[in-house]
Amino acid sequence: MLTADLYHQSSDRQPGWLVGLEDQMTISSPQIQAASLTEEGDWTSRIRRLNSLIKLGQQEFQQGRLAEALHSFEAAWKLAASAQLPAEAARLQGWCGLIYRRFGRSQSALQAYQRALAFYRSIPDPGRSAFLTSEIGQVLLQQGRLSEALLYCLAGLRLHLQLADQGQGNTLATGMSHAALGLVWLSFRELAEAEKHFSAALICYQQDSYQPGIATLCYYQGLIALAKTQLEQAAGLFQQVNILARDCKGKEEIALLSEHGLGCLAACRKSWPEAISRLSRVCEGAQRLQHRYLQAKSSLELARVLQQAGHYAEAKRYCLQAQTLAREEGYRLLLAHSEILLGDLFVVRGQVAQALAHYREGCSLAAPTELHTYLQAKQRMIQGLLPVLEGLEKERGQSRQQRVTGSPSLESEADEGL
Repeated sequence: MLTADLYHQSSDRQPGWLVGLEDQMTISSPQIQAASLTEEGDWTSRIRRLNSLIKLGQQEFQQGRLAEALHSFEAAWKLAASAQLPAEAARLQGWCGLIYRRFGRSQSALQAYQRALAFYRSIPDPGRSAFLTSEIGQVLLQQGRLSEALLYCLAGLRLHLQLADQGQGNTLATGMSHAALGLVWLSFRELAEAEKHFSAALICYQQDSYQPGIATLCYYQGLIALAKTQLEQAAGLFQQVNILARDCKGKEEIALLSEHGLGCLAACRKSWPEAISRLSRVCEGAQRLQHRYLQAKSSLELARVLQQAGHYAEAKRYCLQAQTLAREEGYRLLLAHSEILLGDLFVVRGQVAQALAHYREGCSLAAPTELHTYLQAKQRMIQGLLPVLEGLEKERGQSRQQRVTGSPSLESEADEGL
């Protein structure tokens, strides 16, 4: 399932633990104050440079210039680490992790978040730990590690709710945590659980007037309507996303979600030309925004549509593009789906042995990740073998119970496949 961003922040919607870092560093950090007494000249120069990078990165982030913001935050992160400022480095790791996730760079995001979380747990800082725990869950979801994602998102939400009970909660962060957990449940096809958490997130977002989050939830609700085959309702929700996007920071990315939803809707209606056109635009837009997960996901969905429309060569090309991105970024479940689709494409060409190899790989990738995909790949293998077995039975006139006997190569292939 597509992991849409929950974090299109305007200037007044930055999480509290990421705001005012330069003020804390220049005023309240005892490490900086102590070091300034001994190496005032050099230290002051480095701190000014650090403050400048942070301020620049925040401005770039608020303007939606994420690539530039990441460059600034990475430079500041290295400077803070070299200056032995662990608190400042942890905050900057959080910023970098956030942008890595936005770009679908899941492995880099996971490393940055885990380092930051380790620091905040050691202090301890429950608020920042809660935020990072839910963020790690979203990264694990990108990677298709659904069970782990569920555990992290549950833990993150529990921490946010505990803070709220203590009068220290953050409405926006709690809403984001609900939305993240809802998306995991949607990936498990647990629609009732997903709807429950999306509804809770919507209440939080409405209280904070957080338009990007409301638009994103509208998209998720459209996906649920699609899963229920409520196509007219899905169409209205996806069109509403596009309307809401006009008033949002990061509106191009949210508009792509609308286009993606409408493309999936067209595919459900078997309107292949419309589906191909819309999903192609999503692929192009995701590449332009450097959003690697959205690009991989939409490329694979476009490949499925092209296959259904009978454009097998183009389907294979987009499937391989998705597979390349999935391998580079560790999207294990998406990679499993690409193997299944490649197997289907080989079956169409009558190349059963090659198809079985891809189905087996799909099984291998999905087995520790997600049961539904594993069973889907397993079923494909059985379906792929049946025509061969039936043909062999017809040729040799054997009984159904003995149809594989006498063909050691096929029997070996069947045993290995199943």
